[in-house]
Amino acid sequence: MAFLDDLDRKVTSLGQGVKQKSKEVTDSVKLNSALKSLGNQKKEEYEKLGEAYFKLCCENEEKAVPELEEFTAHLKELISQEKELQEQIQKIKNVVYCPNCNAELPGESKFCNVCGTEIKLVRKEPSGKVCKSCGAQLEDDQKFCTECGAKIEWSAYDTDCEEGKKVHKCKNCGKILADDEKFCTECGTPAEV
Repeated sequence: MAFLDDLDRKVTSLGQGVKQKSKEVTDSVKLNSALKSLGNQKKEEYEKLGEAYFKLCCENEEKAVPELEEFTAHLKELISQEKELQEQIQKIKNVVYCPNCNAELPGESKFCNVCGTEIKLVRKEPSGKVCKSCGAQLEDDQKFCTECGAKIEWSAYDTDCEEGKKVHKCKNCGKILADDEKFCTECGTPAEV
């Protein structure tokens, strides 16, 4: 019977070891999960901090801290690109986006059917310029002709029709810039010299 008693002790000891290892693994998984959750919360706070700083710089038209100017200029460029892509989608799908909740709505909507915000449509007028390939009317921000697909080459300097003088324009959004400006104050795009 000593053999069976010895076997019983070994099985009991082995069971307790497995139980202890199982508890350690469970505790480790719980701690790793809590650590990941804290990391996600920290990342969200960093994003909120960055967004608040960016809004503060834009709303107050203050210059960014020199170490952060590159980030704010890049973020302005990304926002401009995002807006441009949304405008292209709007044209293709005949939709508008709610300025409050960003819901996609039919192009003729006057109010958002998700949050009730009034939709104020801004219609772009043709620029008076025409495609060199097919003669179709162009809008100021077009990159390609919607009729023939030709790439539109806009000059950084265009002639001001009223006064007949050269003006410095942003290559991205067309805003007239002062000759000494290094970035567009509308969209943040680096100015061409």
